[in-house]
Amino acid sequence: MNIAVITKSPEKAKSPRLRDEFSDWMRMKNYRENTIRDYVADVLDFVMYSGKRDPRTLGPADVQKFLTMLAVKRNVSWKTQNQNLCALVKFYDGFLNQPLDA
Repeated sequence: MNIAVITKSPEKAKSPRLRDEFSDWMRMKNYRENTIRDYVADVLDFVMYSGKRDPRTLGPADVQKFLTMLAVKRNVSWKTQNQNLCALVKFYDGFLNQPLDA
């Protein structure tokens, strides 16, 4: 056992990462583990594409650019593009309560 883990004080513990909170939220909503894994990966892909910016600062225009990039540059199928859209809608509209229809 690592001694640093034992002596770590509670106030120095890291706050949960947003993606972990999103995963937990989906588990509470009874999403399947495969869906949770895929949606978290899709949101992470979006964040990486957006220059690792905090997703709470991104909006509908950023999502549109990302989806366009998937179709044009990555040449993904409509099913993959739709899954990414569903993941981002669930993340923004459901989890963050920041609707993308603005």
